[in-house]
Amino acid sequence: MRFVIFLTLAACASTTPSHLPNPALLPLLAIENGLSNAAYNARRSRVSRFVTLNFEAIKQELSATARPLLTQAMTHAKIPESRHPALLNELRQHPEIYQVSDPEPLIVALMVYGH
Repeated sequence: MRFVIFLTLAACASTTPSHLPNPALLPLLAIENGLSNAAYNARRSRVSRFVTLNFEAIKQELSATARPLLTQAMTHAKIPESRHPALLNELRQHPEIYQVSDPEPLIVALMVYGH
């Protein structure tokens, strides 16, 4: 009986537009979500480690023309080169946020601009 109800719900979900996913696909969606979260967490960990180790030097680079450490942090965060100027502008316009003693706001900005 449960199997018949499950098949009925699966059939309804696949033919009727709804915000609910097809119940038969839920296990696959859960696996996909878990893999996506693991990839994000690994990338964030790399960015966090790098920024924390080089935070003082990265802050100095914000006012310089050469920014090898900041560029490397952007690479770790997978920020497309086309978005580098926008992030740099954001970091320079808000020194009260990004040039303080805590590297966390910079890490968050890098992750937001990345993909």
